[in-house]
Amino acid sequence: MDYLQYFDIFDEIDREEPPRKRKLYEKRFDPFTLQDKEFRMNYRFSKVYMRKIVDLVQRDIELQASGGGLSVELQVPMYCSQNVG
Repeated sequence: MDYLQYFDIFDEIDREEPPRKRKLYEKRFDPFTLQDKEFRMNYRFSKVYMRKIVDLVQRDIELQASGGGLSVELQVPMYCSQNVG
């Protein structure tokens, strides 16, 4: 019966979990706060056209749940700055 007590020790160890660290999310930069000229230089479209693109693809793009979520208004300009042109 002593070997059963040995397994009880493992059960106690499994129950003792260290406290989780709280996730801290950084505040995201809103590219639409840039001046028009700077916005166009960074994202290759004017703000007006970028908003039209966002409206066109908004139903097809889901909100990313990981990392605090990334809105479509932020996903589209980021994609355009990296992959267009």
